[in-house]
Amino acid sequence: MNNKVIIVSGATATGKTNLAIDIALLMKEKNIDAEIVNFDSILFYQELKIGSAMPTEKEKKGIPHHLISIESIKNNLTAACFKEKAEDVIKTLWKEKKSVILVGGSGFYLQSLIKGMPENAGRQVPTDIRQKSDDLYREKGIDAFLEILREKDEKSVEQIHFNDHYRLRRAVEYFWQTSLPFSKIKEEWRRDGEQKNPFFSTTEFHHIHLKIEKKNHFDIIQQRTHKMIEDGLIEEVQDLLQQGFSRENARPLSSVGYKEVLDFLEGKISHIHLEERINIATRQLAKAQRTWFNRVDTMKSFDILKERDFLLEDLMKKIS
Repeated sequence: MNNKVIIVSGATATGKTNLAIDIALLMKEKNIDAEIVNFDSILFYQELKIGSAMPTEKEKKGIPHHLISIESIKNNLTAACFKEKAEDVIKTLWKEKKSVILVGGSGFYLQSLIKGMPENAGRQVPTDIRQKSDDLYREKGIDAFLEILREKDEKSVEQIHFNDHYRLRRAVEYFWQTSLPFSKIKEEWRRDGEQKNPFFSTTEFHHIHLKIEKKNHFDIIQQRTHKMIEDGLIEEVQDLLQQGFSRENARPLSSVGYKEVLDFLEGKISHIHLEERINIATRQLAKAQRTWFNRVDTMKSFDILKERDFLLEDLMKKIS
């Protein structure tokens, strides 16, 4: 099993973590040790627990999880940095004769690991460009970045969710750094073969992609949003503000859920509309994630609500 990697991908709120844990438990029954490696970008950050749907120790059911809570929101964990960390974790697991289950919904991070990075993408932003970006964001907000992208990189505006301030800013910073549209580099990267990273030269991938019919998915999103607010999402953000974090110095706070709570705390939206705004933003994020993964032709899609038992049986046959 050591040269095989199981990938569990899907849009937000499709049950990826729970399924991956069940897979690991089934593998354990077959005397195959497997551990989970996260590629969901919001789960990288230590301070974001409720809004990230971070699994509890009880929910993990004893299955080790890697690359969760490994960085502070004051630092951005780039795709290139993730790739290096993930390779180190996977190398260690393979040395220990353990199998790897990659789990998440951040397609760019997954592809950066499997294929390697497109030129200059995901690297650290030079200090002067980072300062220019921070100043512009503080003075004029995300609209200034959208205006630049509409002129210089229209496809990035179409491809990146308008609530994803981090990636919109990153696209502008990439243009400032290279004078090239980030969307063009990504398209060329996607077309340039199925696998490029030599780290996985002998690896066999089993890519399971989870999907849910839209109506059922919307219901799950609404239930999850309501539970997050009941569990203290607003209080979590208030505590982060008291610690000195803000949109300007902690980019992950621009993530779906956190951004809307910040808008509420700043008086931009009412409490009665908060859940609705988070639900809308989450559905839009899910749509963007589906669009990304629809370009991947090496995965096998399953409706998790209807085909869970079948996909588990199918996978166990393949890896036994």
